[in-house]
Formats: sequence, structure tokens, C-alpha cells
Amino acid sequence: MCQRFYALDWLSKQDVPRDNYELIWVECYDQVVPEALEKADVVITCGQKGSYSKHNGLNIAYLRARGKIVTNCDSDAVFPPNFIYSIINSFDPDKSGNLKPIVLMHDEFRINKVEYPDGVSSIDEIKKYQWLPLWKNAGACTSFRKEDVIRFGGWDE
Repeated sequence: MCQRFYALDWLSKQDVPRDNYELIWVECYDQVVPEALEKADVVITCGQKGSYSKHNGLNIAYLRARGKIVTNCDSDAVFPPNFIYSIINSFDPDKSGNLKPIVLMHDEFRINKVEYPDGVSSIDEIKKYQWLPLWKNAGACTSFRKEDVIRFGGWDE
């Protein structure tokens, strides 16, 4: 299986200052990936073998996260430059600091191609591809207030 780290690339190109959010990479298997170490702020290695339980790693990351909002993302998802800003704005639209208790689902478009198109580095390039209709509930990400995801016992896919 070929590992992709596109999410780390796209999330590094946000219009929110980089010191306003952290990137935590969860590696479900027993490996340390140099590219993740280079691009993420924190790398968590779960050491699972065979079929893995993605939610265990996500829950570890939620506990480790320093922010008040946590988002889990697919490793091959593409994010526009305003993605982080849109999450913050959804939870705190009036900039009061009182975060709304919501679960924010981020649906994604999928390309009619087996593999992610290599060499794509801008949203304009992404727009050139033929996208399939939006698949509801097949989201690339989900965002929560950290206090809520802990209160309801963590995340379980």
C-alpha cells in the first residue's frame, strides 16, 4: 500500500497563521515515517498489527491535542487555503471565544481515478479534474470541540 501525506501538505498552506493550529499525525501501524515527522507537529505511533482500529489512534490524538477544536482528516484529502479558518468560524462565528457545541462534517468530492493525481499543488490544478458527485457521510474530516469529544467518550467509526 502506498502511503500519502497530502493532507499535511495542504494543511501547511492555510490562510491562518501556522502557530494557531497544530498537526498531529496518527500512524496506526508500528512504524515511524520520516515525512510525517518532518511535516507534523506531533507523530503518534500506535503499533497495531493486521487490521487496525483507526479510532483508537484518533482518541489518543484528541487527548494529546492542545486546541479547543479537534479535527480528524483523511491523509489523502485536499484542503482549500481557508479550511482551518472555516472550521474556526463555524465554531465561533461572532469571535466571542464561546465555541458552539456542534459536530462539523466535512464532505469531500472524489475523483474518478484510482490514485490521487501526483504533482497537484494548487486549488486551481485540482479544479481541472472530473469530480464525482458529493458522497454524503463519506467525509474527509469531522470537527468537534475537544471537551465534547472527550465528554461523549471519544470517537468510534
